[in-house]
Amino acid sequence: MNREMLMLVDAISREKNVERDIVFGAVELALAQATKKLYEGDVDIRVAMDRDSGDYETFRRWLVVPDEAGLQNP
Repeated sequence: MNREMLMLVDAISREKNVERDIVFGAVELALAQATKKLYEGDVDIRVAMDRDSGDYETFRRWLVVPDEAGLQNP
């Protein structure tokens, strides 16, 4: 699938005459939005795609706060 992703990005870039980085950004955003649907609530998901291999990693970001912030366990 990674090769297919690279071919897709190249095809869209040529067809629409936009830079590859813009297309990569759009694909990363789309993958992040699709991944968000797997989780309940408001989650911060990031996707990083390797521009050479087409491999991508999905990350869930957490907000870490000090204990003295007064948060309660649900």
